[in-house]
Amino acid sequence: KKSLLLIIALLALVTPVQAVQGTWKLHPKYVGSSVQNLIDAGTTIYFQAGKNLFAFDKSTNKVYVLDKDYGMSDATVTKTAYNYDKHYLLVAYNNSNIDIVLQDGTIVNIPDIRDAVINSKKGINDISFAGGKAYVATEFGLVVIDDNTMQITNTYYYDRSILSACKVGDVLLVTSGNNLYYDTRKNHDGFDKFVLASSAYTSPKLYPCNDGVHFFLWSTHDTASYRSFNLATIDVSKMGMADAITFEKKVSNASPTNVQPRSIGYIANFKANSYFYNIKTSDGSWTFTKNSGGAELYSSYPEGD
Repeated sequence: KKSLLLIIALLALVTPVQAVQGTWKLHPKYVGSSVQNLIDAGTTIYFQAGKNLFAFDKSTNKVYVLDKDYGMSDATVTKTAYNYDKHYLLVAYNNSNIDIVLQDGTIVNIPDIRDAVINSKKGINDISFAGGKAYVATEFGLVVIDDNTMQITNTYYYDRSILSACKVGDVLLVTSGNNLYYDTRKNHDGFDKFVLASSAYTSPKLYPCNDGVHFFLWSTHDTASYRSFNLATIDVSKMGMADAITFEKKVSNASPTNVQPRSIGYIANFKANSYFYNIKTSDGSWTFTKNSGGAELYSSYPEGD
């Protein structure tokens, strides 16, 4: 199993090319410093550079842009996330429109958040996946998409910005401000019914592990660190307490540029600091290995590549 895949972006300017007589088309290109997100989907590598989304085909070694000419419904990309269980890419735009790119290339548009008439901001902050659903954290609350029907099944208006959200087992975890909350109800209406787990974090970000019991919490409190919580062995009411933490690692004063899932664990890229961390587990014991990486992004296909 190859452990890492490295994309090195080459040149770039936006270049006008004459497609047919009398018409011109702009082909966006990229520089390595502009690559913000990197997703290894097996046969294809998706990467975001500036407002544009690109794909690298491993079989042909060719790069192409996912734009309106490709069939995408919008232009300015702000968030991308990949569901490794269902093999689809979720793309969020600056106007809160959403496209889902299926494994066969079909593009499904979900414009509901963009088109919603509400008296609050609608920006999309985070995306995670669990149990056949996509959890979309927004400036007003949480949106749940059923990825069997590719339709929104629940919209929760909390009148507050949800920075990050994920479902681990039967527990919904969300972060808002500097706080970590959880909810064990099947329906997540009413933010006042969520339980505050901890206020000890600064801008916390959640990363669920695909083992269904662990999740990592990234925080920049004091020095930046990852904390792993095991929901299978602890009382959720103790989340954030010392006895709930099964793994803790101080990292740096920097935030990661990009975090990619492994089969169990993550690769955390610190592009600006020229290193990345390989986080994995064996027999329940977590290891956290720092690697010198230069100014590139690293990724790994969880199923082996």
